[in-house]
Amino acid sequence: MRGSLKLHILSSLVLPPVIVAAVLTMVAIKLFRSDKELYVHDLSAQSVELIARTLGATVESLAARAALEGERAPSAPLLAVRRLAASEAGVEAGGFRIRNLSRPGDPRLELRTRRGEGGLAIEIRPEALLDLRGHVGLTNVMVVNDEGAVLVHPDPSRVESRRAQQDLVVRLGAFSQTGLRVGTRSLDLEGVPTLVAHARAGSHIAVLQSIARKDIFAAADPLITTAALASGAVLLVAVLLALFLGRSVIRPLRAMAEQAEAIGRGEFGAASGAVAGSGEVARLQESLNAMSASLKKREQEIRQMQQQLLQAERLNTAGRMAASIVKEVNAPLEACFALANRALQGLPGGSELKPLVEEIAAEADRAANILQNLSRASTRDEGGALDVELDMVVADVLISAGPLLDRRQLSVETDLSMPVGRVRVSQDQIRNALLDIFLFVAQEAVVSSGVLVSVWRRAKDAVVSIQYRNDGVEGGSAGEARGALVLAVASSVIEDEGGRLAIESLDAGSRINVSFPLLGGAEAN
Repeated sequence: MRGSLKLHILSSLVLPPVIVAAVLTMVAIKLFRSDKELYVHDLSAQSVELIARTLGATVESLAARAALEGERAPSAPLLAVRRLAASEAGVEAGGFRIRNLSRPGDPRLELRTRRGEGGLAIEIRPEALLDLRGHVGLTNVMVVNDEGAVLVHPDPSRVESRRAQQDLVVRLGAFSQTGLRVGTRSLDLEGVPTLVAHARAGSHIAVLQSIARKDIFAAADPLITTAALASGAVLLVAVLLALFLGRSVIRPLRAMAEQAEAIGRGEFGAASGAVAGSGEVARLQESLNAMSASLKKREQEIRQMQQQLLQAERLNTAGRMAASIVKEVNAPLEACFALANRALQGLPGGSELKPLVEEIAAEADRAANILQNLSRASTRDEGGALDVELDMVVADVLISAGPLLDRRQLSVETDLSMPVGRVRVSQDQIRNALLDIFLFVAQEAVVSSGVLVSVWRRAKDAVVSIQYRNDGVEGGSAGEARGALVLAVASSVIEDEGGRLAIESLDAGSRINVSFPLLGGAEAN
């Protein structure tokens, strides 16, 4: 919603003028480039036509001068004049042909002309036709004949090497009978887009002028760049204006959208920020803040009520269960205990039955402890929580459970050397719960095996671990029910004190972990 709202406002306020400005700029740049290119085409055509006319007049002048001088020693720019035999004229009457006769270091052209029955062969320097020495600029002018041979060029080496431009002449159609006498074309010369203009100065020579397309627009590039920067400035101003105008609407709507999302996740009470103004958006923001605060208060009330109802139901259930168990078990248990004591009094000292009767009396005493803990679980006081050292509580419990573990011939190994910190629990309740767990371990562990008791720190918890060996021999349905009942009562007491009981299965037995949160959430070093 946040992105779509911003996009909607920006598109509504910015997109139309930006599109119009961009289109107008692009059209203007395109029209400008087209007009510039057309202008250069026209200017190049006029330029080569003027050069061609001048070149034609120069050739006529040279031919007339050679005819007047005849066999005499010609003066510059004529190098030599000779009569042509009828077989070597090779040119129509009234016409002329120019060839490149240059040798390295000696640029020289031959002009053949025919007037009536006779003809002349005149040797001239290239600059006698057109002097391009020192010519520099964006354009490149040269004179070629119908064979593509370069006759005049700003670079004398091209004339001296008798370099040919036959492919260029063919592509331009400069000497085509159906082609234009003057024309321009866009060609790709040596990988560079180039504009080439040509004009014939006679049947056998033409003037060529070329200019790279990039040079055509070299002077226009600053103008195009200025136009692009102006468009960018217009876009920036439009965006800033839209942001400035939409800020007063976007910010409160964004805050309210985030607040609505938080309410949807169940996070009540978060305000959408200070209310600015007095318009419809401000009133909507005030209403949303009031609704969020009301929902938070209602949620707290409901949560407290649920906790009270759950606690009351748990206490009632535990009380009913404890009362039922005590009622059902107490009478036969007292009878068993009394009969066991009477049997012990009547047995002689060396009787083989005496250990068995003692075991019966111990089990009856253990069952009495379970009943007592059940009774305490249903009537325990919730206000007795104290800050205690968990390892000290475990040491106290081991003292109480020692005789029972000794009767089962279970050796106890403890690791209570490292202090783990203080926890806030009801010491009596936790002591009784741990004692029940030790009684359960004494019943489940293999006789004459070992029990490892350790207290250690894990993240923000203090953990009591009781590891013992259990060979997996079942104790019967009655034994399983009795063990499950003991652990259920102990787990209920531990959970009510903020802890957790977990049982792990190991390769050589089992491990019971009882964890409580440390005061202040201290991390392990």
